[in-house]
Amino acid sequence: AAFPYAAVRTVTPNLFELLLLYGLLSCVFFRAALRQLHAPSRFLPHLLVGLLLLDVASWSWHRLYHDELRITFLDVGQGDAVVVELPNSQVMVIDGGGFASENFDAGEALLAPFLWSRKIQRVDMLVLSHPQLDHYGGLTYLTEHFAPREFWSNGEVTQSGKFPRLQAALTKSGVRS
Repeated sequence: AAFPYAAVRTVTPNLFELLLLYGLLSCVFFRAALRQLHAPSRFLPHLLVGLLLLDVASWSWHRLYHDELRITFLDVGQGDAVVVELPNSQVMVIDGGGFASENFDAGEALLAPFLWSRKIQRVDMLVLSHPQLDHYGGLTYLTEHFAPREFWSNGEVTQSGKFPRLQAALTKSGVRS
């Protein structure tokens, strides 16, 4: 995992997309066998690529050009988090939950997988209601991996817990406060 690009974070494929991808991989590995078959069978890889492209176009359209306001409340440990998908395709995350544990990151374990399952790769606004660990615990991971543009808070700061790490991540990422 220390090699560059040994692991790449990406959106979570659904079951249909996994079937298409495995079908396409099978076609690549069994290419010689497909050549032996009748002509219509040789078009299977092209059909799978076409279906995969249609699927990507479909979820891209729904993700980027939806006209609905979607609000999802997530139980992320001791606190809550709210993911707001705005009609103009912007995404806001309000609070990030968390525990006092050093080994558990609500952003990595709960928020990021939810966002990737919704095909969200960027968070436009992070909002912190107040600086207590059960509200900011998962925001550091989101700052480091979802390139937020803005950080909104009530202006309160604390030097306890993991809050200085969040402040450092916001500064390093160049997030506008």
